[in-house]
Amino acid sequence: MSNPFDDPDEGSSGMLLLRDDAEILEGFLCPICKADLKTPERLTAHVEQQHSEEQDLLKSLREMFSFAKKKILNLDETASELARNLDSSLGQGGGGVKVENPILAAGQVVGTDCDHLSYFKAVRNPRLERYATETNKLIIRLDKLLDGLPSDPDARKRHEQSKVPWIDGKLVKLCPSCAKGFGLTRRQHHCRVCGSVMCDGCSFHLSFDEARSIVQPVSPGTEVAPRPAPAPEEMSSKDRDSSGFRVCEHCLHLLMNRKEMQDSRSDRPPVTKLYEKLLQEKREITPDIPMYEKIIGSLYEGDAIYRLSDASALREKIGRAAERIDNISK
Repeated sequence: MSNPFDDPDEGSSGMLLLRDDAEILEGFLCPICKADLKTPERLTAHVEQQHSEEQDLLKSLREMFSFAKKKILNLDETASELARNLDSSLGQGGGGVKVENPILAAGQVVGTDCDHLSYFKAVRNPRLERYATETNKLIIRLDKLLDGLPSDPDARKRHEQSKVPWIDGKLVKLCPSCAKGFGLTRRQHHCRVCGSVMCDGCSFHLSFDEARSIVQPVSPGTEVAPRPAPAPEEMSSKDRDSSGFRVCEHCLHLLMNRKEMQDSRSDRPPVTKLYEKLLQEKREITPDIPMYEKIIGSLYEGDAIYRLSDASALREKIGRAAERIDNISK
């Protein structure tokens, strides 16, 4: 049902609709004559001059433009005020009182520290002493085993039992390492160094050469050619027993740590040897470089003190040394 108060010229929807052929105008338009004045100033002047009788319209235009101008200027004033407040708080404002941040003004001191070195030494030194004492005991036993070691397997077994007391196998029902019971398929074996009981899978073999190198370490600078040893998988258990001592994992770990320590003191890495050789070459050639520069300068100045052959010979010597240094560095 249509609204009875609607204008009969308007649509039935109650809204003012434009005609399809109506032109849409944009810009700073005069509300009366629809002229586009391009700028707010020209629009205001046009209304004052051409439509001076429309005072209400002129007043509304002025209020509208002044309101928009205040909005724009208010944003600029807010930004300027924030900048002034920031400058004054930092003591940079003109004529303002300088305010310093107490946190930044105070001197920075080192924080609280706690020295744990004494506690570290108190824990570490007894452990090192215990490991060192145990390792020295194993090395003494290893030295006794190597002294007068017979080649016959039965005689060797009696020799090993006489030097190191073995634990009675009847008292051990399970392997200490894998906790598996002994039987026909899992026999008991004794560590030749500490005398403990273990199974074949948890035992290791220390060759006679490695044992001798641990007992009698090689002095620094002595070169010992390594002897080829057969692969462990190619040797049977009897062959391994005949070429070394059966030891437990704990004893092997201590002995290998001692051997690595001995090797680190006696052996030097190849890169260290090359570096020392490189330094030697540089020390030999360093005094010749200033002399070569002096000869070249004298020849350029026309002095007859040095000859061109002297510079050529010295240059050739420096060049050969540079080639050797380059080859070593590669």
